[in-house]
Amino acid sequence: MRLILALCLLYGMALTSHAEQFRKAGDSEFSFFIPYNQGGLIEFDGGATADVSKDHGFGFGFNYFYTPQISWRIDTSWHSAQYVGTRQLEDEDTQQFSHVYDGFNFTFGGEYYFTQGKIAPFVSGRLGWSYINSNIASRPPTGGCWWDPWWGYICDVVQPTYSDTAWRYGAGIGVRAAMGESAFVKLSYSQDWVDISNTRGTPNSNTFTVEVGFKLDTNYGSLF
Repeated sequence: MRLILALCLLYGMALTSHAEQFRKAGDSEFSFFIPYNQGGLIEFDGGATADVSKDHGFGFGFNYFYTPQISWRIDTSWHSAQYVGTRQLEDEDTQQFSHVYDGFNFTFGGEYYFTQGKIAPFVSGRLGWSYINSNIASRPPTGGCWWDPWWGYICDVVQPTYSDTAWRYGAGIGVRAAMGESAFVKLSYSQDWVDISNTRGTPNSNTFTVEVGFKLDTNYGSLF
């Protein structure tokens, strides 16, 4: 709630802060962000469920401005969160368990800024894919030994787990504030859908994100 109120306040400030242009076509940026996912309930075919807890992750992004108000971006992010799963047993009984899953996201997206000033509200959209590892064993562990030219004789054990890769897409709103000529901070709220296999409908999640970045010195000019 506090973040939503802050976004509303900054949107209002943006209306009187667009005289000076803080971005131009050809600018490129690098950023670090912390997404705070609100979790939720995922329902699977057959009656199984996963109640995912709220948790944060981290990620990196690259942003290129096609015009002062339109940018394209690439993001990678990682996250882990605890979940409570419910299994549907053969005798129609259920069994609960708790575990932690790991996830990786890679997305392409774009942003449209409503103003060119120091404080600029924006809307965003993205498309990409996710890798999700439940960390639940899918079969017995396998192991082996081999000779490595650098490390010598090595033995290791690998535990196969239930995992999935899925398409993801989302949209969001936010506000950006310039911190001098080269740095910036962003606050945003977004909703994403992940096309996980064997689920009822398409699971979605709500995320609040804090992002900090800086302008790169290299200017590529117009790429399109």
